[in-house]
Amino acid sequence: MVVDGATGAIDLESRSGDVKAGALTGGPVTGKSSSGDVVVDLDQPASVTASSKSGDVSVHVPDGAYTVRTDTRTGDERVHVTSDPNATDTIDASSASGDVEVDNG
Repeated sequence: MVVDGATGAIDLESRSGDVKAGALTGGPVTGKSSSGDVVVDLDQPASVTASSKSGDVSVHVPDGAYTVRTDTRTGDERVHVTSDPNATDTIDASSASGDVEVDNG
């Protein structure tokens, strides 16, 4: 599933296959896959929930203030965004089996 340039609230879910959402404005954004990678790329700050049961999760956000929560049972966590507990936008990225990455870009 691929979505590019969407605005407003976005809710994407796949049982089998990747979820890729790019050049997003607005929010909140939810991207979930039972078996596949999840990639979310924001053009404007917004809250993001991105998760996969079996696959990598990548969230790319512009500069801004975010509360960041990540979790993976079997994989690496790479967070290159400073978490601000007072931020209005939240990034919640998780994978049961896969890498989780949150960065500016």
